[in-house]
Amino acid sequence: MEKTKLYFHPSYKEIGFKTASTSSTNNKKPFSVVRELLQNSYDAALESCQRCAEVKFSFEPVRLRDVPGVEEYRDAVNYIAEEGLEEELEKDILSIIQNELKGEQTQVLFVADNGIGFDNNRMISVLGDGISRKENPDSSSGSYGIGHFSAFSISSLRYILYGGVLKTNERVASGMALLRTHKDSSEKLRSNEGIYATTEEAIASGSKNLPSGSQIPKIIKNKLNEIQRKKGSGSVVVIPGFNNFGDDDFDEKRVADLILGTAARNFFVAVSEGQLRVEVEAGGYTDCLERKSLDRILKETSEIKDISPKYQTVERFYDTLNKGHREKIKTPEGKVEIRYLEACDGRTQFALCRNGMWITNKISFGLTRQAFTDYRPHNILVLVLPEKNRKDRGLFDLVKQAENSSHDSIELNIVNNQDKKKRLKKSFAEIKKRLREILPKDNNEEINIPIPGLEIEMAGDVVDAPSRSVRKSTKTRNIKVLPPSDGSGPDSGPGPGGAPPLPPPPPRNPSGERHLGLKSFLSRTVKAMPQ
Repeated sequence: MEKTKLYFHPSYKEIGFKTASTSSTNNKKPFSVVRELLQNSYDAALESCQRCAEVKFSFEPVRLRDVPGVEEYRDAVNYIAEEGLEEELEKDILSIIQNELKGEQTQVLFVADNGIGFDNNRMISVLGDGISRKENPDSSSGSYGIGHFSAFSISSLRYILYGGVLKTNERVASGMALLRTHKDSSEKLRSNEGIYATTEEAIASGSKNLPSGSQIPKIIKNKLNEIQRKKGSGSVVVIPGFNNFGDDDFDEKRVADLILGTAARNFFVAVSEGQLRVEVEAGGYTDCLERKSLDRILKETSEIKDISPKYQTVERFYDTLNKGHREKIKTPEGKVEIRYLEACDGRTQFALCRNGMWITNKISFGLTRQAFTDYRPHNILVLVLPEKNRKDRGLFDLVKQAENSSHDSIELNIVNNQDKKKRLKKSFAEIKKRLREILPKDNNEEINIPIPGLEIEMAGDVVDAPSRSVRKSTKTRNIKVLPPSDGSGPDSGPGPGGAPPLPPPPPRNPSGERHLGLKSFLSRTVKAMPQ
């Protein structure tokens, strides 16, 4: 008879707590985990063609005995403890798990969305190490691949459960625990990965041993009922043993601010366009990020240093999004939308958002500050959306392939295909070309202001030696002079307050160049000093 439980499959080699899947996420900051959870839910909602992605973070104490697969989980932990561990890191991880299992309750984080939900294939994709099987990826910002492993870093139990409901009412659930290999009561070596399933058969494409219907545990079933009643379809991620993002005590306001601040800074484009809504219920504290509360939450969470991008950076480009000029630029890979606004601090900066999600403000090719030094300083926001009338989604796909695994930077060397690399460079070159056509030039004048008679004899020159000539410095200093606001030039007459007009520039020296003998001035000053 089939029994739904946590299965640790046979293993052919020993694997410790720190595996390849989790080692890259163990040291991730909390905002990175929240960002990836949000990204996955946002993707799922866009795949479902929802006008607005709705994501809810809620925290509830749950009895340990109600956590699916907890008995098999306990057995595995006991086997690991009996074998003994040598490395201090593994001992620390085991101690954290054992402490969490001592209580009667565990704090659980639920992340629910109104996305497309899970069927068998999508669930297998989540459980796989970086496998992606999106059936309709036209609007995806990231992928439900290796990114989901980051959530293990906020679970003291290193255990995550998933559930999904489709619009057809089809439901599926599963889960994964990441421990270490261990020998069971029959001395068989068992895998470090525990899979919540109906049989011990391998989880692979076409598998039919994932819990569905009445096999879905109550803790997941209740959330799916709520999702179906309110949204029609969606999914829930269940994180038992929530570790308060690394803090010892659960502070509702701090946790909510970190989640909402991360959402606001990384998805301000999507939120401002009504494409994302994030709700948090933490103990007795509730709050919601949406278009009308975006300004408030950005300001209230501005002092949080552990969220990237920085508040000052987001403020700059959020202002550009709301107040900037709009321009659609046609590239060989489709159109992109640009927002640009003159910068108050005199610095030109660029930022890239893809599908409403912040990617980076550091673009190492095409759009660099050095390419626009002769233009007025601007903040320039590049908004990349999928091309719906193209099979390959155009520039959207190329940009995505140039992003790192966390989707927070873009580099050409990440793209392995040389043709795609050339296409990406060509598209950004077209964006640069068009920006240089529409941005206003810097109309500051550069003039040479001379100080007559200040010349310096260079070291080594001997004036009274007839056999050697005298070398003199003719260095000049360039000084930018802004034209007056009334349109008059620097020689047009009295300036503000009745100041006399500037004298005409002195004649050029025989070489035709005005000069500023700064070294001569310094030399004379030194000579005049008391010895």
